Amino acid sequence: MVKLVVDKQIIEANSGSSLLDTLLDNGFQVPYSCRAGVCQSCLVQLTEGSPPGETQAGLSDSQKSKQLMMSCQCRLHSDMAIQLYDPRAEQQLAQVSSLELLSPEVFELSLRCELPFRAGQHITLWRDHQTARCYSIASLPADGHISVHVKRHPNGRFSQWALENLTPGSTIGLTGPSGDCYYHNDAPEQPLLFAATGTGIAPLYGIVRDALSQQHQGEITILYCGRRADSLYLKTTLQTLALRHSNITLKCLAQNNESTADVNQADAYDHIKNLSENLGHHRIYLCGAPSFVQKMRKQCFLKGAKPRAVHFDAFEAAQ
Repeated sequence: MVKLVVDKQIIEANSGSSLLDTLLDNGFQVPYSCRAGVCQSCLVQLTEGSPPGETQAGLSDSQKSKQLMMSCQCRLHSDMAIQLYDPRAEQQLAQVSSLELLSPEVFELSLRCELPFRAGQHITLWRDHQTARCYSIASLPADGHISVHVKRHPNGRFSQWALENLTPGSTIGLTGPSGDCYYHNDAPEQPLLFAATGTGIAPLYGIVRDALSQQHQGEITILYCGRRADSLYLKTTLQTLALRHSNITLKCLAQNNESTADVNQADAYDHIKNLSENLGHHRIYLCGAPSFVQKMRKQCFLKGAKPRAVHFDAFEAAQ
């Protein structure tokens, strides 16, 4: 057992247990979303000791100087003292410029905010001080707004609320951006491989457009994967982009459909496994559910991809 002191309240916790789960189990109202050390919504402030390194991965220097850490990434192995942190201290206000349905299941939320960002980075949007959701950026700074693609969940605490309550001119709290899953322009001739499932295609669409805007000359291959062909909500947009740029190859893959003219019935992992080329010279971007990203990373490494050349974002689905 370890002793956890939270705002002067003492809690006995099992060694190795999650700090976030321990706080929630003891009735503390800690906001959280991704549980993957990405969205930074579960920040707490350490008041004694040094934070474990993984609890501050991706935090800004300012956040680190405040001894902030992500409670979802903290395992309790020794006594610790913390205080709860008000996430509103990290927020900016963004104004809604538009909300557009892209499919029955996905909508695009566009925001205006004086915020430097790169396509592919992620931001956290706050319904209130307790409910936050993390989304990757699909737009470019030149677009004049920040766009994210939101999966619609019936009765979703964020997604359904956003659909019913946000209109042009509404304001919403925003934190970020963070993450290094964006276009790196140090090798314009390098072949690029993108693979995504679900709304993971949103940041990759932004990154591809960013690469093209910076005159990337290498081959660009996009694997757009889904369980069904009708879940590939951005297919037409990507097809148009591929028609306009000769260095783009788009491959739409669906597991549960017969092959059509523009969608192949195929398993994404097998597709990588069966590639004839070695991926040792590629830069690779992977986005989607954690299981998808993990398996795709493994297949890419088996095909020769270099670890430092693989950029990825994985998000647990949250409503």
